[in-house]
Amino acid sequence: MTATVIPVELAEAIINFLYDDPKTLATCSLVCSAWVARTRHLLFWTVHLDSSSSEAFINLLLHPCSTILRHIYRLGIDCSSTSAGDTAPCHSRKIPSEDYLLPFDRFLSAFKRITDLRAIHGTDIQCLRLSNLDWTAYPLQLQSRITTTLARLFPKTTSLGLDQVVLHDMRQLNVSVLRAFPGLERLEARLKFLKYFEYPVALKPGPGKASKLPTGLKEIELVDEGMTTVLGCIAQNSSDSETQDALNVHSLSLKGCTPEMVPCVSGALHALSGSLKTLRLSFLDNRFHEEPAFLLKDTFECLSDKGYLQSLHLDDINLTASPI
Repeated sequence: MTATVIPVELAEAIINFLYDDPKTLATCSLVCSAWVARTRHLLFWTVHLDSSSSEAFINLLLHPCSTILRHIYRLGIDCSSTSAGDTAPCHSRKIPSEDYLLPFDRFLSAFKRITDLRAIHGTDIQCLRLSNLDWTAYPLQLQSRITTTLARLFPKTTSLGLDQVVLHDMRQLNVSVLRAFPGLERLEARLKFLKYFEYPVALKPGPGKASKLPTGLKEIELVDEGMTTVLGCIAQNSSDSETQDALNVHSLSLKGCTPEMVPCVSGALHALSGSLKTLRLSFLDNRFHEEPAFLLKDTFECLSDKGYLQSLHLDDINLTASPI
């Protein structure tokens, strides 16, 4: 009896439906060599690492027959050893203590040794997410080394997520983190700035390139109290920026705003009004006083007058509520 030969194109089309079933994909990869490339592409398209899986991941990449690295498109690194069993919502988690931190610098060093052998020009990873990382726990020299390593490992990264990341101030965000990704177009950030922790509204950063966000950013998503500092930076530096240095952000999403943040939100929106096309706003408290409500109203009118804004999404806000 003659065996039926399934064309590779048809087999790959069927395999694509198994993108969310890693166990079946692993089985398919053992069927024949023609199926290996597609199954590995789907299996390792997105990789999430924490303290319990990082060592096994490094050992897997070190195998002489490993071809996994070139299939990774999204990489998430959780520097908390408690993340694997933590089912609490992201917004309710606390910044982990230093005792629970994954040795992020040592992981990067091991990862760099692998890429030096397998990918001399860096990885093809385009989306990177760092979670539960206290950048201030590292000495300045080591911070500089980590920045250099990130730039070496992720030259093609265009999307960066920073979830529950502790920094000293905006300068450290730009110099130690964002500068490592020259092609960065999207930033998702849930940050804590120690310098401004004692203030309900962060002080405005001083002028200078060190405190300015990368001009290549097209999309920004900010969450919780750390957004005040970033928005203040956008508003402060827009007046001092030359045309070629101005931000050209097309999409801005702000989650978890409070009434006290409205002035900073308004200032940043005015600064981005010449390029902003999509705006998403959600608030923790829908009870507004008259003054912040009218401040937002004036801001929306400014955006409307510019004519660039195409999409506006508002959640948990009631601008018609009577002042209390």
